[in-house]
Amino acid sequence: QTVLIPVTLGDPTGYDIVAGEVELTWYAPYASFAGIETAGTITAAAGWAAPMVQAGPGQVTVVMAGTTPLTAGGVLFYLKLIPTNSFTVSVGDQVFNEIYPAVPASGYLTATSLPTIGLWPTTGSLVVGDQLQFSVTGTPTPPFVWSTDDPLLATISPSGLMLALGEGTVHVQVVDDLGAVAMSGDVAICSLGMPSLVSGISANETVFVPVTVNRSLDGLNIFSYEIAVTYSPTSVAFVGAVATGAITSGWGSPTVVDDGGTVRIYHAGANALVGCSPAVVFLEFQGLPSLGSPYNGVSLSSALFNEGVPCAKINSGIVCENISAVPHTAAGLKLWPNHPNPFNPSTTIRYSLAADGEMELVVFSARGERVRTLMAGWQSAGADQFVVWDGRDENGRVQASGVYYALLRSNTERVLRKMVLLK
Repeated sequence: QTVLIPVTLGDPTGYDIVAGEVELTWYAPYASFAGIETAGTITAAAGWAAPMVQAGPGQVTVVMAGTTPLTAGGVLFYLKLIPTNSFTVSVGDQVFNEIYPAVPASGYLTATSLPTIGLWPTTGSLVVGDQLQFSVTGTPTPPFVWSTDDPLLATISPSGLMLALGEGTVHVQVVDDLGAVAMSGDVAICSLGMPSLVSGISANETVFVPVTVNRSLDGLNIFSYEIAVTYSPTSVAFVGAVATGAITSGWGSPTVVDDGGTVRIYHAGANALVGCSPAVVFLEFQGLPSLGSPYNGVSLSSALFNEGVPCAKINSGIVCENISAVPHTAAGLKLWPNHPNPFNPSTTIRYSLAADGEMELVVFSARGERVRTLMAGWQSAGADQFVVWDGRDENGRVQASGVYYALLRSNTERVLRKMVLLK
């Protein structure tokens, strides 16, 4: 807590004082110098310029001057100190108009220890738009004044609720009514959140696990990404990474490195990613025959966009949803938007094939679980085909409202379309 110590002068009438120099000393370990204040003083009233100050540990020399003589006694200036214990401030050498010494008088200052104050939490990791509640610990004296060191990155309310506004690192400060101060550690804010992966893979079942983001990618200028996903090779087998139907479909096929427990995906393109999509990429896994109960252990372990900018916080947020009206196509497959969409209780799916071959049309849940096989087997190319999904699974059970995916695939191609069942 900073204290103001008045340094005063008796009645100067008759001396025409237009300059002065005062030296002050104190026991350095008990207080540190914080400045000189002249507002409301007799030197300020006389229009004198701001004093020159030379300070060191436990001492300060203040030099003052003006063109108008002082006409009344009072405070020359205030000495600003930050005390940690009781101590004496002594007046050392002093002279006015370079010829008039003054009779010095020393003063004793009793410092009151500030209360202990702290913050909780001390650090944080957020995504833009997130809020984080801070609280005060210790024995502080209310009311409290909250602030952040960069209001462009985060603001904080009078109750200590911080709102993340931009990407970067910010710190939170709180000051109690007696001047006790506490500062947080780093609070990291990322532009992107990446929700946790969901799967539910059963024995001998192939599942597409979507890797998603929490917001539109407009304006983030993302041209590349690297992600790492872990899984148990004794439960599921990694089949591949699929960009078809994802927001990165225009980038071509991703590069994949699978070491039998961690899959690393590398992907880049010439055009920046925009909007929302069912996924950044789809990861295809197959449950092993020995798998007893459904496996949910596929996990996102790291993510890097554009070599680090924007920052992405993994396993955070909810999926960014956007229903596209643009047909999804591959070289030999075409899948139109289902109609109606959203739908209840049924919807029609339209597709066509450019070449004869083995085909499959499957409905998956947003968790990547196979819900219904609508078509499987040899299909002839030519006219458009139509299939109706009645919103039920293979066992005839009515499905809950939510996002589902229609996947049309051959041995070499895959096309994906998002559908919304809304009751």
